Amino acid sequence: MAKREVIDGRLCVGDWIYDAPATEPDAEGKTFLAGMKNTSDGEFYELSLDEEGFPYERKFWKNDKPVAVMWKRMTLDAFIEKLEEFRYAVMGTVLETWIATYDEAVKKASLAYARLLSGTYYGNPAITKFVVYDLSAEDTPMRFLPGNGSDSVRLEKYIFKKMKDGTVELEVQIGWPAGSHWDGSGFRRTLPTEWFSLPWDDFLDALCEKYPPERYSYTKPELKYTQGLREYLGLSE
Repeated sequence: MAKREVIDGRLCVGDWIYDAPATEPDAEGKTFLAGMKNTSDGEFYELSLDEEGFPYERKFWKNDKPVAVMWKRMTLDAFIEKLEEFRYAVMGTVLETWIATYDEAVKKASLAYARLLSGTYYGNPAITKFVVYDLSAEDTPMRFLPGNGSDSVRLEKYIFKKMKDGTVELEVQIGWPAGSHWDGSGFRRTLPTEWFSLPWDDFLDALCEKYPPERYSYTKPELKYTQGLREYLGLSE
């Protein structure tokens, strides 16, 4: 077994370097939990939790193209199993304090899936929805996202939903080829209440800054002239 060393707050095991959990979410709302990188060939693996507590993974193998690196939601069992590897890696070192963060992440992920499976996820079902784009609809042309570095990453859904409590959610799903099938990742985000007191142009500016077109496909002009969207959202000119 390769020697374990702690250097600058990171665990080094042979060619592998393990990173500490993050304390704050990134711009996408994901909080980095655990990661390992091979210094000899650039291979890496990362785990994170999104704002709702769902676990995600992404990885890059030396034979993959860098543009293929995307976050993918994990099952709870797969998440717990993978996190065990990180737990055993730091166990017995001064970085053992990371384990408390791992344990808390398992609790959050377990609760997220429990809410989802019970059908009471946030107790806030959608009342209506406005479909800007849905690839599953008949005769829908495919849209690719060149901002992700590849014209093989496609948009699958871009939908606004009015929820029972009066809030509005944006649901986005993207996909990419994974051998003989398409893999994918998506999210649902509640839009800030204060955005709905803005004029239409300012609302779109805020939306496109938070969810930039190069990553989520729809530009401000496209959304601005989507018939019925402004009225659905209840916004003034």
